[in-house]
Amino acid sequence: MYQIIKNGEVVELQEKLSWVKHQAKNDILISCSEEDGQGILCGSNVVDEEGNSAWQANSVIYSVVGKPQCKDFEYVEVNEIKWYPISTQQSSDIKDLNEAISAITFGG
Repeated sequence: MYQIIKNGEVVELQEKLSWVKHQAKNDILISCSEEDGQGILCGSNVVDEEGNSAWQANSVIYSVVGKPQCKDFEYVEVNEIKWYPISTQQSSDIKDLNEAISAITFGG
């Protein structure tokens, strides 16, 4: 699981990262490996009955800190996280998404 962090705030959680790079020659974005990637595609990947997949129209592309900028997309940090269980008391004290992620990720 990955946290997508923009301006110090977690804006999204992704199960896996889908890397993209800008192909200047044709001015398009193409899928690629992490090694070649400039940015990530965040959102929902939909698979139809025949096994074809496509990204939903509301998906967002970000440039990733430490990589060359992907076209003119905003930069985000990517943080791989591990999950830890939280207690009932901890969960009742949580007031927002960032507190919940911190409690789950770092054990409170």
